[in-house]
Amino acid sequence: MKVRVGALFGVVGARPYWNTGLTPIVFLVGALLSGGALLTFVILIFGPNQGSEEHKSTVTFLGQIVLGLLALDVLLEWAEYSIGLYSAIPASVASLSLLLFGSFWWVFWVVHIGFGVIIPGLILIVRGKSTTWVGIAGLLIAVTFITVRLNIVIPGLAVPELRGLQEAFTGPGLTFSYFPTATEWLMQVWIISAGLLAFLIGYHLLPIVPREKVVTEVGAE
Repeated sequence: MKVRVGALFGVVGARPYWNTGLTPIVFLVGALLSGGALLTFVILIFGPNQGSEEHKSTVTFLGQIVLGLLALDVLLEWAEYSIGLYSAIPASVASLSLLLFGSFWWVFWVVHIGFGVIIPGLILIVRGKSTTWVGIAGLLIAVTFITVRLNIVIPGLAVPELRGLQEAFTGPGLTFSYFPTATEWLMQVWIISAGLLAFLIGYHLLPIVPREKVVTEVGAE
């Protein structure tokens, strides 16, 4: 599914920022990275046999996989951005400049690179044997990964295809600047909340962990 979405972006010739052969691969690796990071955190908190050697080895093993996927994702991003800048295609350079040095530069450098790459990467390298730290690193990657999708979609649409197009039409919504509205933020909160609720219902109803453990946890609550 992610390869298909990436291919839909990659074949848009009118958007040089998206139109690369790496785009489908970036989507696929990104999905594996964010999903693996979230799975690592979920296994740490809700996985069976809490505290056992099997549980610890599972979490640390997933942490090493996440570290490898993180390195691969960074490599693909570096290749895509460096080639885009070196090619000097005006539309591509404009989108990348907006991403790296525009009004929301901090989304890329602080949230994505700082909290989504450097900090969790160092944690997985230095404290890769600690299940708690591995889970924290996975949570950081999963939470901050939304910025990766924003950095793909918004810069590609924020640059007009024709010079002067932004002045040709005026009115509500006819602008190349964007910031999520309150409705969009609330919708995102609702989707996340619905997903968490579905997970908790499944956790208590499905035989994911031994029944005795679920009963004990419910009684303790």
